[in-house]
Amino acid sequence: MFPLFVFEEPEKPKRSAEPAQQTPLAVIEAELAAADLILINSSGGKDSQTALEEVVRTARRLCIPKHKLVVVHADLGVVEWPGTRELAQEQAKHYGLRFEVVRHKNANGESHDLLEHILKRGMWPDSQARFCTSDFERGPVQTLMTRYAQAAGRRHRLKPGQKKYRVVSCLGMRAEESDARNLLPNWTLNTSASNGLRDVFNWLPIFKLTKDEVWARIRASGVQHHWAYDLGMPRLSCCFCIFSPKSALILAGKHNRELLLRYVAAEQKMKHTFRHGFSLAEVLAAVDANQQPGPVLDWAK
Repeated sequence: MFPLFVFEEPEKPKRSAEPAQQTPLAVIEAELAAADLILINSSGGKDSQTALEEVVRTARRLCIPKHKLVVVHADLGVVEWPGTRELAQEQAKHYGLRFEVVRHKNANGESHDLLEHILKRGMWPDSQARFCTSDFERGPVQTLMTRYAQAAGRRHRLKPGQKKYRVVSCLGMRAEESDARNLLPNWTLNTSASNGLRDVFNWLPIFKLTKDEVWARIRASGVQHHWAYDLGMPRLSCCFCIFSPKSALILAGKHNRELLLRYVAAEQKMKHTFRHGFSLAEVLAAVDANQQPGPVLDWAK
């Protein structure tokens, strides 16, 4: 029996925490073959890019029809590095896969980008309130799952003889990224995304790969990666991620100054600093003083 797990970003593990039991590849492959939809979540970053390549490689080996594979990008709006959505689309096109873009919508059905949402809430996300992930990534992706399940005839209730729609959601998380992620299982039933009409499973196809192995796979694939990595950014998340070290924020600010100005204005309007005891005004001052960020180390999130 393999663990059922509600997929959320884990809290910092306790010292006694043990890594989750890992599901054998043969079990995962059987589930993939039985899936109605294999959804590859793509941020356009190096890990998403490599996860996409691994999923395609596995699907070819198992002779899974290409129409079952769909790449989805959760568009966060202006907070993303320029060209991110377009790159994610190009990466999907390279493998001949359908590409979907999802966005957060409010109760009136209106789309807002993440920065607008932050201003409306009057506060920045933090480790305890990561609405940047829940509202702008998980929620819209689950709405897409519903659309595909409905298109396949799963509406309101199952008809006699009808089975639940089976979705495998593929994510580019790796054990090496943080102590918390090292504790994750590689395969889980996502109970929060599942319901009476569908079962959703989360798969981490590159869970055991190291960063060096990821870059080796990217170089071997010949698929373009985002230019932010060439600047020295170790991650392609929001330009100004709440978990970023100051060096990464300075580097991002040098190449996205207009966006940085909007963030600083948002701080001033909300009277709420980007992080507790740390204001992006310090980053803007460093950028304007031509302060060099130096080497940017990776960060855990």
